[in-house]
Amino acid sequence: MSPRKTSRPSEPIGRSSPTPPPTPEIQARWNHIAMLIRSKQAETPYERAILGVYLFGESGGQMYSDAALDTDVETLEGDDAAMVVALADRFLQHVDTMLEGIRVEAAQSDPTRRDFAGAIAVLENARRRIVEIATELRARTKAVVSGVMLPIGALPLMLGGAMQITFESLIADEKEKAWKGLRSAQPPYYGDPRGTHVTIGDPRPDAELLTPEQQEASANTVLSLDDEHAQTFAFLMMHWMVQNDGREAPLRARVHVNELLEFRELERKKRDFRPEQKREERDRILRLAQMWIVVREKVVPRGKKRATKDVDVHSRLIELAIETEANGVGAPIPLLTGGVPPASIPYAFRYEPGEWVTSFRGNPNYVGTIYRKVLSYDTRLLAERMAMRIALYLSFVPLRTERTVEDLFHGAHISLPTVQPKRSRDAFEDALGRLRDDGIIADYEYIGGDPPQSGKGWSRAWLAARLLVHPVRENGAIGPTSTLAE
Repeated sequence: MSPRKTSRPSEPIGRSSPTPPPTPEIQARWNHIAMLIRSKQAETPYERAILGVYLFGESGGQMYSDAALDTDVETLEGDDAAMVVALADRFLQHVDTMLEGIRVEAAQSDPTRRDFAGAIAVLENARRRIVEIATELRARTKAVVSGVMLPIGALPLMLGGAMQITFESLIADEKEKAWKGLRSAQPPYYGDPRGTHVTIGDPRPDAELLTPEQQEASANTVLSLDDEHAQTFAFLMMHWMVQNDGREAPLRARVHVNELLEFRELERKKRDFRPEQKREERDRILRLAQMWIVVREKVVPRGKKRATKDVDVHSRLIELAIETEANGVGAPIPLLTGGVPPASIPYAFRYEPGEWVTSFRGNPNYVGTIYRKVLSYDTRLLAERMAMRIALYLSFVPLRTERTVEDLFHGAHISLPTVQPKRSRDAFEDALGRLRDDGIIADYEYIGGDPPQSGKGWSRAWLAARLLVHPVRENGAIGPTSTLAE
């Protein structure tokens, strides 16, 4: 491992005046909605209506028929109706933003590259249904939600999304168990094979089966993935987003290998980084380039106005070309898109995310704040590895949600302490303190006071303790989730 410099002081994060928090009743309802969206399991008419609106707003798809959704909506009264109206209002803004972006892209892109008309039809159908639902409920129930509402960004729009699944696949411990299909003729995968998942190798149905040598190579790639790969992926996404901020047609990004190593705060040898440091970073990026993402989307078949169809979109995690330094006699090595000589020294990387990135939207400034900090954490240290994993996890879930310490461990893919629980607790609280100091969260607190640190069963009591993470506010919005999801 390469030595790191001493951590530099955190840059201040601008904050606006706090706004009143939601009432406990409203907060509890939003928490319930988040659980519904995560589980996709609905039993009551209210829950089915919530999921129906969510699926219309997120992808224009339907979980139930229009008639069934209408029946569920007709039964809603009081606070149930008000929450569905509030969700509909927020998703209406979300759909309008998506429609505007697709129309701009359609006007400036090759029409054969994507079925823009179909995508627009799906979203227009979603918009129409959301307006109908909200209008009917308002007219019949006079639905009004009292108390301060969370913005749409506090809902887990990215749950199960490609970004979250990718990060989880990289940092998951016990990869022999977490990844499926190792050493088989099909590419190994992580995630839901019937939904969003990532693979090592081409997952398309017409791809050739893996040879025994390829099976072993792909398994070795999976086993080599770790937190440093997650940091590299975070940097590449941050860099690509910043370079394309404001662009209606994103371009391929270019990053010098030294830029990446500088963000890792590694030490230079004299005026440059060592060749082995550059090769280590290159190899991490090459492993990321072996990854594919499969995203299940809903489309409207041509000639049909309302029927939708599930399709799987297969794309590489990143499309990559590598610039290398001149060889010993001064001759430049050509731009590499295939095999890379192990002894070559990378100079820069040209890359862009695959088609999966069209479903990801984020504020590059705030995402950059998170990922810049994450990249500087030394994952060899337990507290900083925890801080990185917690930061990534919190960027995809609602904050202002009480969760147990054990839930946070599971969500952030941190192994529960089986030995030395005191060391794990100290590292965990140091990690949250680091995130607070770096401006990624505002603060955290144990509900009901700090749990005990000694005595019989203290570690079980600590893992069961409920924790509340307070989000940083930027321009009146709530924390990382609002910027990643909106």
